Amino acid sequence: MTHPMNNSHEEHLPHGEERDEDAIFTTLECDEIITANHKDKYHTNRLCWNRAINAFPRVITYCKTVEHVRKCIAFAREHALPIRIRSGAHSYEGFSTGDEVMIIDVSRMKSIELDMQKLEARIGAGVQNIEIFTALKDKGLIAVGGACPTVGVCGFVMGGGWSFSSRYFGLGCDSVIEFEIVDYEGNLLTVNSESHPELFWACRGAGAGNFGICVSMKLKVYNTFDRATLITLNYPNCCEKKIVSKIKAWQNFFKTCDLRFNGKINIYNCSKDGIGFNFLIVFYGGADEAHSLLQPLLNDCCPEYEPSITAVKYPDSSIDLSMQESSVYNTLKTICDIHPDYESFKSTGGFMSRDLETEEIQNLIEIVKRKATGCTYTAFSIYGLEGNIRKVPHDSTAFPYRQAQQMIGLQTQWEDEQYAKENKEWLVDTIFKHILPITDGFFTNFPLIELKDYRKQYYGREEWRQEKLSKVKYQYDPLRIFSHSQGV
Repeated sequence: MTHPMNNSHEEHLPHGEERDEDAIFTTLECDEIITANHKDKYHTNRLCWNRAINAFPRVITYCKTVEHVRKCIAFAREHALPIRIRSGAHSYEGFSTGDEVMIIDVSRMKSIELDMQKLEARIGAGVQNIEIFTALKDKGLIAVGGACPTVGVCGFVMGGGWSFSSRYFGLGCDSVIEFEIVDYEGNLLTVNSESHPELFWACRGAGAGNFGICVSMKLKVYNTFDRATLITLNYPNCCEKKIVSKIKAWQNFFKTCDLRFNGKINIYNCSKDGIGFNFLIVFYGGADEAHSLLQPLLNDCCPEYEPSITAVKYPDSSIDLSMQESSVYNTLKTICDIHPDYESFKSTGGFMSRDLETEEIQNLIEIVKRKATGCTYTAFSIYGLEGNIRKVPHDSTAFPYRQAQQMIGLQTQWEDEQYAKENKEWLVDTIFKHILPITDGFFTNFPLIELKDYRKQYYGREEWRQEKLSKVKYQYDPLRIFSHSQGV
């Protein structure tokens, strides 16, 4: 396996070279400062979770306090350094880094304060999904967080935030009560429905990296459930006819199923299992009830066998069905543990307001069959939506796709860097030819750098939305201090 992490000094010119003028950073006060002069440490700390991103920042500054953030903003402005904001380093397109930029990294802001009476949690900007799940487990509480353990909760929420609990609790941004944000002048703003309400609107769906640096936020937490059931099914080497019927069954099930269900289904092609489909579903409740409520889907997806509540191996040893009940925390951690420490990939996703038709599903299968050279895994994924996502008023946040029925994503992964270019081009070509025509818009948490009309794709085509975002941007960041390749 090869990754773009060669530490040779010559390999990185003109980016990432050692510089005598790095002495200017000795006047900057923060928790830690890393430049190319730190050699191996620099090359470790510059990396993103997506190893396909290979940027060489001028300096990486780690902040633990609001004052650190203020001083970094002032320093960057004084020295004309472009700012990028980083917490979990999970931006698919590397919007939290860049060549010759100052990364203001808030991943060390780890505070978590619980108010058990109000069922609220104030968390620092560096708290990751698995950390909030862990902090709440002994209290019998849960928060709306994503599936990947090391994703920063702030970035997840500010982009909207899809999760396995979204059909019941809404999107991640729907749980936010308040943000604390440092603006371009170093002011600490308390942002909620009464204080800076327009900024509060924008930060719930369009906020990541656009208007200021979030240093903390207050979230609703929930004591609604103490048990959850994880349902997984894998059907490798599956024929086209069966995949089509199972995708249709999935779409029908999620139109009317209990709101405690959510999940995603994949049409995949991988080196190990060939072309097949699998799904991952979470049910907030016990396995007996999940088994009963799932019967319509299981009857359609698995007519060959009557599953029990425990793990099942089908008679032909090809289909695996598992239904495991545990605590909510253990269920979420099991999902988190699926994710590797890092990957090299290209991925994006868009919203649909209708079912995929038979011909469209067949087309997706054909596309997956023709994966890019060097690809180790590719998949179309369908994510469950609707439910209580739709109950939040359409105009109450910057997230525009509350009426969408489902989200469809595409990813391609590779291990050898020599295949990166071909895999990226394959995905972009597929998206523009086959996904853009059938989707309403794209998810800002799953960005695609090649989108030319990205503002309309991410934030909706209504003129009032675009005008409101522009107004908020001008009011709170008139000098465009906070920006990236697809900034507001």
